[in-house]
This record gives sequence, C-alpha cells and structure tokens, in this order.
Amino acid sequence: MMEDRMEQSTTAASRIPHIRAEWHTAFIQNFRDGIFTLDAEGRINFVNRVVLERSGRPLGWWIGRHPRDVVPPENAEMEEARVAAALRGEIPAPYEVAYETADGKVLWIELDYVAIAEETDIVGCIGISRNVTARKQAERALLQAKEDLETRVAQRTRSISEEIARRRRITEQLAASEEKYRALFEHALDGIAITKDGRIESANRALIDMLGFDNAKDVIGSHIFDHAAPGSRALIEARMAARRRGEQPPVRFDLQVKHHSGSIRSFEASSTSLLIGEQKRMLVTFRDVTGRRRAESLLKRLLAGQRRAVDVVSHEARNPLTAIGGYVKLLQNGAYGALTQQQLEVLDKIQRNTDRLATLVTQFMEPGRIRARTLEERKTRVPLAPLLSLVMEESHALASEKDLDIVQETPADLYLHGDPDELREVFSILTFNAVKYSSRGRIILRALPSEGSVLIHVHDEGCGIPEEDLERVFEYAYRSAGSADNAPGGTGRGLSMAKEIIEDHGGEILVTSQVGVGSTFTVRLPAAPQPTAARSPTAAANA
Repeated sequence: MMEDRMEQSTTAASRIPHIRAEWHTAFIQNFRDGIFTLDAEGRINFVNRVVLERSGRPLGWWIGRHPRDVVPPENAEMEEARVAAALRGEIPAPYEVAYETADGKVLWIELDYVAIAEETDIVGCIGISRNVTARKQAERALLQAKEDLETRVAQRTRSISEEIARRRRITEQLAASEEKYRALFEHALDGIAITKDGRIESANRALIDMLGFDNAKDVIGSHIFDHAAPGSRALIEARMAARRRGEQPPVRFDLQVKHHSGSIRSFEASSTSLLIGEQKRMLVTFRDVTGRRRAESLLKRLLAGQRRAVDVVSHEARNPLTAIGGYVKLLQNGAYGALTQQQLEVLDKIQRNTDRLATLVTQFMEPGRIRARTLEERKTRVPLAPLLSLVMEESHALASEKDLDIVQETPADLYLHGDPDELREVFSILTFNAVKYSSRGRIILRALPSEGSVLIHVHDEGCGIPEEDLERVFEYAYRSAGSADNAPGGTGRGLSMAKEIIEDHGGEILVTSQVGVGSTFTVRLPAAPQPTAARSPTAAANA
C-alpha cells in the first residue's frame, strides 16, 4: 500500500513544474492553516507562523513537545494513539479538539496527520491544524435557531451541518521535503491558486473541483476573469488596480464564480503577496460557501415571515383588549349600576392588567421602537417593595383559588437599577410558578441588601423539583418531568426568559429545592445607586 502511494506521488510530481524551496517556505509560512511536523518519536520539530500566532506561544515552547502534551488531558490518550497510527503509516481520521491559547482563549482546532517517508522508511509525520471555532459557533447558532423554525428549516440546517462536517479525502503521503509541501498544496481542503497578473499559474485539486473541471489544464493559464461571474469582475479589476498603485486591498473578500456547468457559486476568498525568488506572485485561497449562503438567506426569509405572523396576531389582539378596557371603564363609571368598593378594586386590577397587556401588544407591533432604546436607556431607579406588591396583586386571584397565602418581606428602602417592566416580568414569572406548583402553605417574597446588590428570594412549599432536573430548569422550553403531573401545562419558557433578563441586568439566579418540601429561587440584582442631592431653586438660580 505504501509503495503504491509513493509511486502515485512520484507520478504526480512529474507533472508539476519545479518550484524552488523558497516558494515552499513562503507557501507554508503564509498558508492559512497551522502546519507542524513531528520526528520519528512523535516530538514536534517545526511549526509555522500560523501556529505561533494562534497559540500566542514562542517557538521554543513548541519544539520537543509531543501533541498529547498540547491537547486537554482528556484528549491526551487519543492524541497519542493518533500520532502513533500516523507513524505506522496509517491515516487517522480528522479530529476536532478544544485548545487553550496562552491568553486563556479556547479555540476549536481540527487536526490531520499524515506520515513523512523517505524511500520505504517513515521518518516522522506532518500535522495540519485548522481553526474551526467560527464553524462550531455557527453550528451552535443554527441548532439553537432550529427549535423555533418549521420542520423544513430544521431538516435543511441538519443537512448543512452534515455537509460542513464531511471531510475531503486525507492528504497523500509525503516524500522528500519539496514533495511534501507540494502534496500539502495539492490536497488542501480549500481551493488554492498561484497567480501572476491575474493569470493562474498553479491550482490545486480542490480548486479544480470547485470550478467543475476534470483536469488541471482546463484551469492553468486561464485568467481569474474567465471564472468570475459578471457581478464580481469589477471587484477583481479594482483590487488589481489598487495593487498596481501600491495599495493593499483587504485580504479577504467575497466572490461570485461561474461553475463549469453554468451555475453561479459563492466563494470566500483571501489573497496575499508571495515572493518566489525575485518574482512576485499572489497566493489566493477559495472556500465554497454556496450552501451556507443559501441557508442564511432561507433563515432570513423565515424569520421575516415569523415577524409578520407576530405582527398579524398582535394587531388582531389589540381590538378585543380595547373592547375589554372600554367595558371596564363603563362599569367603573356606573353605567350598569352602582358597584361595591370591593368590585371597584377588582375592576381596577382588571384595568391595570389589560393596559399592561395592551402595552405588550403595542411593543410587538413596533419592534423598531423597542430596538431604538437600549437596556441602559430604559434603566431607572426602581423601588422594590411597590414592584413586588403589584406582582402579589396579579397572583392573588390564582392563589385564592388554591387557598394559598402570599407574603412579602421587603424593606421600603430597597431600590433596583433596571427596566421596571422587565423586572416586573421576572418576579411575575417566579411568583406565578410558585403558585402554580403549590397546593398548600405560603408563598414568601423576601428581599434584603447584600454588598451593593439586592437578594430577592421567592420561596414556596409546593411539590419541589427533582435533583436531576435542577441544572436544567433554566433551559429553553424545558419542563421538569417530576413536576409535570402536579401542575397545569406550560411552555417551559418562563424561567429561561427570566434568567436571560436577569443576566442582561448584570445579575444571577439560583434555585434550591427538595421534592415534597418546596423550592426557593434566589435572584441577585444590582442595587440602584443613591440619588444625588437636588439643588435648591435659589442655588440653581444663582449658578
């Protein structure tokens, strides 16, 4: 098997024009991926500039280390086995691992290994490390978004993830030093071209495939213009003109490319100057992002459709809310007869909650206005005791039905710094949950100061939360299986929303619980700063 691969490499090399060692040195140092080599004992004896810059560590830190000492401890055994396999002439599958840089930043790195052979002896191996952090983050974002989208979008997202996850074939064995860099060029995952004045002098297999050709001769000698879509030709000409003027255009740019089949593909490209001896060339890399661009466009359309649906529902909800408010005012004004004081108080509560719901509907219908005011602009000095009193009033009717008492223990001098509407929503969620999951006892809202913050405890004597569910109660749309049989249905989104609001305000939320005894949710929020003393009118007039 090894002899066959070496013979294939030799045959391929015979078709490639001779390129001097200086080109390979420049190429490997300017390559967008990290490159490192190992000796026969698996020790690092070379790393390129990308590895040094990405890790933030000097060359001396790397030389002599085994890859198992670089990866996290839990991956060390697997990494050692992969290196050993490569040194035996095997080709281990690509592998993704979390790597911590010198400044503590965590990157996701994809590692490939391939053996280096001299004649029939394996003298080491070469490693290729690719930073796939952005891709991992994109995958998480797509997975998070799919929960709220239609089934068709979720299926499409999964197919994109699978497409991203697929790997192209592994780099062939490398022979002598010059051949190993050429093999790296030929088998890189991205398309790579060496150009002079826009004309392609060398192209790797990936680029040939991306353009839809079978043979290198269909690409070599052609001009970049020959493959660019009409809409991208002006961009290429502008970049070339800028270089002729001695200017440096942006390294990365987007490009529309004509596939040999006639279709238009979306590429992400980057270019950098390359000096081969005294001759200037351009090293251009390409990545086909057609599938990702289509998915992004589809996602935008679906989110726009979702926004329109919310607008329709919000608009339709405003009319009945207006009617309810009108009838409440008629009742309050005695249009249907005199009412008792208790009845008037109940109507007042109905009116306040109707107005609150109407405000929320209006906000849904005016997303631009909501976005125009940031959270910092909406923050104000919020008295906590009156806020919790409103929450208690809202929960009173449901608590009375279940014969529950709601008690507030809040000093009058406690103030929060935040958006009053959002803070009210947080404590409404926690209080309603306490009532909903309780069938006896009391609900206690207790607040006290704590080193520049305010601690608010919402305690109930309800069914409690199983220990195995405590770490997940704040997850989006999660409902505890242990409590599902003891309370009315819900979406499981309230606690997730409450946690998000609290963290946006610079706070945190914790929960302790015991099944059959009850639960306590503890919220820590920043206390409002003391107001500055107001100047007297006389002092202001004299200022």
